[in-house]
Amino acid sequence: MILVHGGDLKINRAATEDPRVDILSHPYRSRYDSGLNHVLAVKAAENNVSVEINLKYFLLTRPTQRYRVLSQFRQIMKLHRKYNVPVIITSDASSVYDLRHPQDVIALASCFGMTNDEALHALSTVPQNILARNEIRDQIIIPGVRLLKQRSQRDYEA
Repeated sequence: MILVHGGDLKINRAATEDPRVDILSHPYRSRYDSGLNHVLAVKAAENNVSVEINLKYFLLTRPTQRYRVLSQFRQIMKLHRKYNVPVIITSDASSVYDLRHPQDVIALASCFGMTNDEALHALSTVPQNILARNEIRDQIIIPGVRLLKQRSQRDYEA
């Protein structure tokens, strides 16, 4: 799985334009905007690059600055709805005590405008798609061309 540590606009652009990248992690880090615009959103949707919403970033932000983080997450959700950008929600847990129950995550996601279906999709379907894509990554020669496994003589006799 390939994650790119975002934050700089040039890095965000390079990550969204590369189909080998799975997740663009926190493109909003040390920025006042979401780190994405409509051009990057279209590229991320075309190349199936998921944008991470990191709950630890929200929870560790000072209470006086949380409005900024919520507005960044809302902007990502607007781009998700308009351009169908894959969004993934992570907890960035460093220990067992940092883990969150999925219902808590869904409730927190409603604070920045996610519906229950969108939150469930970001928690389950998007990670499953990334894992399924990575299982066949070694077989892909170039985009659209896949190496098939050679059959043995036994397969033809059966």
